[in-house]
Amino acid sequence: MRTRRLLIILILALTVHSVPCVSAGEMDLSLSVSPEPVYDQVMAYELYIFNLTYMNIGLNVMPDQPVDPAEEHIKYTGKLVAVLELTWKGHGSYDFGDASTGYNFNLEQVQMNQSLSFPLNGTESWTTFNVTLSKDAFDFGVKPYEEIEIEAEAGLYYEVFNTSVGALDPFKGPLITKVSRDLMLLDDTKISYVEGKFEEMAEEVSPLVGINNADFNVSRFLGYLDAVNMSITIGDYFEALESYEDYDEKHRASLIFWLTKGTNESITKSSIIISLEIELEMLTVEFDVLENKYLSLSSTYQRRQAELEAAKQNLSTAITAVFLTAVLMFFAGRWSVSRKTYEQDTDIEEVSPDAEPSIR
Repeated sequence: MRTRRLLIILILALTVHSVPCVSAGEMDLSLSVSPEPVYDQVMAYELYIFNLTYMNIGLNVMPDQPVDPAEEHIKYTGKLVAVLELTWKGHGSYDFGDASTGYNFNLEQVQMNQSLSFPLNGTESWTTFNVTLSKDAFDFGVKPYEEIEIEAEAGLYYEVFNTSVGALDPFKGPLITKVSRDLMLLDDTKISYVEGKFEEMAEEVSPLVGINNADFNVSRFLGYLDAVNMSITIGDYFEALESYEDYDEKHRASLIFWLTKGTNESITKSSIIISLEIELEMLTVEFDVLENKYLSLSSTYQRRQAELEAAKQNLSTAITAVFLTAVLMFFAGRWSVSRKTYEQDTDIEEVSPDAEPSIR
């Protein structure tokens, strides 16, 4: 009889130790944020609710059972621990020569825990964490050209306790499952920085509008400008900054070189134009001098011509007067000769009275 009792106790002991403390299965976990961040951007100083939704798919745990047979003083409580861990990280890059490199730095980490009842198999439960983003980039000492990423990691853990302390002071045990989501911290300074970079880009690229040059891909630069503008319009500031940085690192130097070359050519053409304008001005002055000289000569000619016409008129009048005088003198001379002849003939007739009368 006693031997039989010992055998039963031994069988029960073996049976208890053969039953697993945790049954095979899994826990499905999802993480969402409310209000939903647009393009994974969260605004500084705003309140966000992190929602953890989980479903038990065949997972079970036996309370007061050791987590590890080698450490029997650590036991399950039969509950879950939901953990939300937020990690702020900074990112940046810098150029040296034709190369560039990036760098990362840790800023802050916050962890929040909640003790939850273990859900029944096949049931879904949820819990929330309220988070106010109380710091912006300036508070973290991050420059406007650097970025702040917030890594949100949500996990479900078995809740355990130490028998030496008691079940009233539980803590998080082995991990069941976890999910994560990366968010970007946005603030007013970052928005102004991105918009300022777009304005700088527009000043550089806008002069290309309407230019058609086979040696230069104008459409590429206008495409970058449109991409940055579109991203800002829809509120995706980090995408806009990424497009600008791509333009700045890969293509801006060639644009500046081309614009500088065009400027130099324009300066050369301008110098030629200025030289031609100076030469034209000198020719204009010479023309004015010649024109004045021509007007002076023309005035002198007109005056001489008038004097010549007057002289010709006076000469013609004088010639006419001389001619008329000559004619008068001629007729006067003939009349005088004829009279003298007549008088002589009369005197002869009177002197010779004896002469025979002439027959007439």
